[in-house]
Amino acid sequence: MTEKEKYAYTAGLIDGEGYISLLPVWKGHGYCAVVKVSSVDPFMTTFLYENYGGNLGRLRIHKPPQRPSRQWTLRNGRRVHEFLTNIYPYLQVKKAQADVVMEYVESFSQNSLRNETVWAQKRVFYDKIRKLNRRGMAPAETE
Repeated sequence: MTEKEKYAYTAGLIDGEGYISLLPVWKGHGYCAVVKVSSVDPFMTTFLYENYGGNLGRLRIHKPPQRPSRQWTLRNGRRVHEFLTNIYPYLQVKKAQADVVMEYVESFSQNSLRNETVWAQKRVFYDKIRKLNRRGMAPAETE
């Protein structure tokens, strides 16, 4: 598999089974960039772990009829940014989430955690990603 094919395949996994977001850390004044994939197919999570590193969670056993699942997680702004940059051209469904997370990582350094103005700016990114990741139908908008 060529690098291009690997990135295209990975983008398909992320679009179909993945999660791209910012998770609150440090009392809500900072956020951690994260990409996750949960799957009952061990090939998917193992493929991601072997090719991109990150963390491969332990096997979760669910009540029948659900099958056991495993979760792959990639954290750390720079690593997430590099990962998303590589698969970005091939993303179809989660491109907007990738945009928000990559812009967040580019905009803030770890040294900016204790500034109230920066906290407010970070919260804007967090609110954007929460809106994009909201489940169900969007509420109706009226004028």
